[in-house]
Amino acid sequence: MLAAGANLQQPDLAATLESLRVNGVNGLYAGMGAAQFAKAADQAGGGLTTGDLVNATPHYGAPDITQQGGYQVASLPVSPDAAGRALPASASFMALDKKGGAVICVTSMNNLFGTGRIAPGTGILLAASPRTAPTPDLAAEMAYTGGNDAFRAAATGTGQNAAAAAARIGLDNALTGQNAPIPAPGRANIISCPNNVPGGEASCRASTAPGANGLAIGGR
Repeated sequence: MLAAGANLQQPDLAATLESLRVNGVNGLYAGMGAAQFAKAADQAGGGLTTGDLVNATPHYGAPDITQQGGYQVASLPVSPDAAGRALPASASFMALDKKGGAVICVTSMNNLFGTGRIAPGTGILLAASPRTAPTPDLAAEMAYTGGNDAFRAAATGTGQNAAAAAARIGLDNALTGQNAPIPAPGRANIISCPNNVPGGEASCRASTAPGANGLAIGGR
């Protein structure tokens, strides 16, 4: 175990990230990079093949759009069969620029710390297989004005089965100024700009779930 304050050095992961920087996604998903990663994952019990990597494609879907407090709210669709399952853990981060450009990312390894195994020589911690793990609830909401797409607020929710409720309550708190409690184990991260962005950048505040060791920072 590392001592408190010690640096964690990950040269294998650094090399993998450098390959992605130089070669783009093909550095991992095609050619020699894919073959090397599939072999390393197999050594760790991952069972990946180069075909899995080559055939991996993103899925683009439309958000759910509703109205709330004079704003349009775009939300990730909630899985209809999420209730009653012990869902995988997730994590999230958000970013907002002074022009109102906002990005929300919610991610999951389909289990807490995935498989707990690193593909040798890559530094990559392997996720649990989506073929055997339940589908996680990835929860995020963003409020904006419809006319000029001015940003008002965004919230992400984590906490397994409580993720969707956390995002919903978090965004409602941002829009109304209330501080309604979020049911455990849910956690919400929030960016709120009461004067909208662009134009009201000075009003923006970011907050993370108390006790969740998150990070909320701003800059010019």
